Amino acid sequence: MGSHDISRTNTAIRLPAQGAIAAPDGVITAHLLTNKLQGLWGIAGDENALFVIVNDRIIYPEIEAAFPYYWKNDSLNIKHDGYEDVFSVSMRGTDTLVLTGHKKQVYVRFKTVG
Repeated sequence: MGSHDISRTNTAIRLPAQGAIAAPDGVITAHLLTNKLQGLWGIAGDENALFVIVNDRIIYPEIEAAFPYYWKNDSLNIKHDGYEDVFSVSMRGTDTLVLTGHKKQVYVRFKTVG
């Protein structure tokens, strides 16, 4: 999967450690939000994560695919083959991600190994 240091061992995915970045004066920028979103995400109660957000792409380990994403205003845009998904993004704490597009999708952060 390119230069990203991600390896899969059974149901565990190893990610490099992410540094914490504080928002200056409470201002949230796309860069800071991108850092906050990085990690493993899936459905509560599932054994495996559905996707991994790293730097500039979203990786789907089960289908061995990665798609670039970018921010446009306050929307997360994922560039799939031949189309784009657009989502508004919100967080509940640090471990719950809510993506709202055609429908509302709620994901929980999976713990990384390593």
